[in-house]
Amino acid sequence: MLKKRWISWTVMITAMLITLLASSVALAADVTLALNPETACPGDNVTASGAADAATWVSVKIIDSVGTIVFFDATMSDSSGNYRLDFKVPSVSSDTLIVVAGYGENVANKKLTVIESKEPTPGGSTGGGGAAIAPAPADGTEIKIDKGGRVNEHGAEVVIPAGAFAKDLKIKIAKITDTSKLSLPEDGQLVSEVLEITKDEKGDFTKAVTITMTFDKSKIDSKAEIALYYYDPALKAWIKLDNIKVDWEKGTVSGEINHFTIFAVIAAGPEGKPDTPLPSVSTTLTDIAGHWAIDSIKTLLQKGAITGYPDQSFKPNNNITRAEFATVLVKAFNLEPGTGKNFDDTADHWAKNEIATAAAHGIVSGYSATAFGPNDNITREQMAVMIVKAAELSQTSAAPSFNDSNNIADWAEQSVAAASAAGIIKGYPDNTFLPQGQATRAEAATVIVKALE
Repeated sequence: MLKKRWISWTVMITAMLITLLASSVALAADVTLALNPETACPGDNVTASGAADAATWVSVKIIDSVGTIVFFDATMSDSSGNYRLDFKVPSVSSDTLIVVAGYGENVANKKLTVIESKEPTPGGSTGGGGAAIAPAPADGTEIKIDKGGRVNEHGAEVVIPAGAFAKDLKIKIAKITDTSKLSLPEDGQLVSEVLEITKDEKGDFTKAVTITMTFDKSKIDSKAEIALYYYDPALKAWIKLDNIKVDWEKGTVSGEINHFTIFAVIAAGPEGKPDTPLPSVSTTLTDIAGHWAIDSIKTLLQKGAITGYPDQSFKPNNNITRAEFATVLVKAFNLEPGTGKNFDDTADHWAKNEIATAAAHGIVSGYSATAFGPNDNITREQMAVMIVKAAELSQTSAAPSFNDSNNIADWAEQSVAAASAAGIIKGYPDNTFLPQGQATRAEAATVIVKALE
């Protein structure tokens, strides 16, 4: 009798489980994915869209040819299960990228073919990483990058150190005659020509480039504060170059930078403001409206800790390098300049001073005693370690509670836990942290602003 009852209950429970399973399967919608377009250039806009379960977070990942996640974001599907997410094609060496959308094991993927741009767009690059394609100077001065070189035009000299770029290039210096839209800093006086420097290859320099310009001594006296500035069209502001050196006898001023754009020598009175006050950032950037990190991005733009690009974009979904993140940290936290550890691979780097300052404050330590890897994209666990040190958070012995916590390196585990507990850095909708995932500019801005609060 008991045996028959046991069999009866077993049959009933099994039937219930089968019914529930069938019900859940029936309710689950297979994720679909479409890309528009399916062939694009780095920096182009692409829309990922499709169907999923209603009101569900859909993760969108882009994976390169060696399996590295080069982009990650998420969007909520609507009540009908439709989702859409716009992204910019990252600058990678792969000709083919795989876009994966979904959640758990319910995913769809599509191939995205990446081609080189055929139509270069005007403008150089600007601070904050990345670069636009400059107009090709057909009659520019050719530089053999293995030897470096210099270009002299219009009273300006550009010195390119050997090995500062990946390939040979041509450089052109042109005079800008209409400066009516290039508003000067408060109390600022233009004391030189306004020059635009361009190159025929896209990308930033990996070593600091020295620019020297002449200024008109008859317009100012020796008490004036003068410096070499570059113009940031996204912020509509002039930004001072690094390592400014003034030679009053020769009437020249020089500075270091890692990109080309528009340059000029600007003077301020003894009581003036040598640094450019930043304008209000509202609609100057074209690609942050509606972005989940817009408030954090605006905060750092207002502080002058990060900038946009010449095409009026911020590129929030682009990756950020270790040098760039260290630089934003130093500026955002207003750290006093320091002479910390000097690494072999930062000696000629555009961010050498900021990296040295971060090292002096104990924020960075490098891969080894000699290597920092300034141009490597920063990982999320590296970002956690640096932000915890910059914010001076107490370490915690509690282990992080993410689904992939086992993938977090031992040296980063406490920092990830501390940053997570403080609400500074979060995981993704599927409760993963992706410790080796490459952080984006939007993620970096959000993490830094939260640490400042």
